Amino acid sequence: MEPFSAWILPLLLSGAALWGARRRVDVYDALVTGGKSGLQVAVSILPALATLLTAVYICLLYTSPS
Repeated sequence: MEPFSAWILPLLLSGAALWGARRRVDVYDALVTGGKSGLQVAVSILPALATLLTAVYICLLYTSPS
């Protein structure tokens, strides 16, 4: 099973590149555009995520029996 799992990611990437080439899509530009939008989403939710994790940590800190 290990040899198969080692080939999953390369096969998926190759398949996506071939599919994009067949449809005549600029695969590199699509990859860069998707990465840029994903990074923008990550940066936009980072403050809310940090606040939520801090609140959970404080809640667990004060409610844990010590």
